[in-house]
Amino acid sequence: MRWILGCAVTFSALATVAADPHTEQGQWISACKSLANFTKRQSLRLVLKGHAAVDLARSVAAPDAATAEASRLAMQFLIKAAAMKSPKESWTSTEELQREAQEVRMAFAALDNVDEKDRLDESTHRLLRLEIDLALGKHQDVVQRATAWLGSAASAAPGPGPNGKPEARRVPLTTAERDRMRMLAAEAHLALGKPDVAARLVAELRAEMAKDSAVLDIQSRIARAWFATDPAAAVALLATTWKATPPEDPQFRQRLLDWMTYRIRYEPASRDLTLREAEPHRDLFSRQDCPAELRDAFTQLHTSR
Repeated sequence: MRWILGCAVTFSALATVAADPHTEQGQWISACKSLANFTKRQSLRLVLKGHAAVDLARSVAAPDAATAEASRLAMQFLIKAAAMKSPKESWTSTEELQREAQEVRMAFAALDNVDEKDRLDESTHRLLRLEIDLALGKHQDVVQRATAWLGSAASAAPGPGPNGKPEARRVPLTTAERDRMRMLAAEAHLALGKPDVAARLVAELRAEMAKDSAVLDIQSRIARAWFATDPAAAVALLATTWKATPPEDPQFRQRLLDWMTYRIRYEPASRDLTLREAEPHRDLFSRQDCPAELRDAFTQLHTSR
């Protein structure tokens, strides 16, 4: 325990000293290496912010070799620190995380212009880049990159690099990584008003993900957006979604209501059949924990003709 506490104090002290604006570049870069090696995200961020590391993006290809090397390392540390973030935290949840997302996007862009050996371009970094771009509303960039990367993974051949040149052979995406990339691409297509494309990507996910909460969430949003152009497909997807949602899930009532509402809107003659199918779940809408707006909507479907 004393050793652990001693290490914590040591890393904290290292970060505090290294973050001082007067600390020489070589010293704070060296400190970043240690903090990154021990996955000390907050301490690493403290140092990077203390020296406005993102401003070094313009120097990754500087004529002076030492300056260029330090700048490339700074970009790598910005990306590595971002990769340490808990997946439970959204990049849009706080202003601080939004600023960091902007910095990481700039870091990736800066490294696009250097030799491949100096980039961070493994699968985890590619997924991070897509997450960052999605959070910042760069939906077309997400679509372009994810399409290229999924295509190269499917063909087991090197894909195009950031500059259009063939990249070196790399470790293939795992099945889970491919699914994650498809989900990010689906989100981007949905944001671009292409729910049909988003639906196709979700349909390519592993069968065991059919009841994953994130998958059910995006399916619900895809279906609602899809109704205007393909109501039959939208209603079918809504049916699949609510039936895959456990009744105890807080989203069950909303998903059942969505299916009922859109099905009746699409096929008015199906009202009685739709109400009968939903009848076994009527009591869920009379419980005290049911939001008033959902209870009222359920009642309205039964009383309106």
